Amino acid sequence: MKQNLDSRYQEFIRLFNTKQYWHAHEVLEQLWLADRQSADRAFYKGLIQLAAVLYHVEKGNFTGAWALFNSANRYLSQYPEQHLGIWRGKLLHTIREFAEICQKEGLGTAVARPIINA
Repeated sequence: MKQNLDSRYQEFIRLFNTKQYWHAHEVLEQLWLADRQSADRAFYKGLIQLAAVLYHVEKGNFTGAWALFNSANRYLSQYPEQHLGIWRGKLLHTIREFAEICQKEGLGTAVARPIINA
């Protein structure tokens, strides 16, 4: 991961990858709220929503998860395929696939949780 990225962004990725989705959401929301002029603001919003998607999946709230997933996709699609070290399409695909499997097979499924490779 690039060292010049905001520490809150880096912490978001660490928390996300350790399945602490609510905390990841909260950390990145701090960055999103702090810099209202950032060109990356919508990207942060989409990532915040993806963390919330996984939080909702873990709670079994698939209606909420899918609504957030669609919203996150709209925010993230405004950016290049690779942005701030994240491959947007790959991340969206793995989260969608994970949520679909969990919805069909239940939360105890052995499918791996999505991670951000940045």
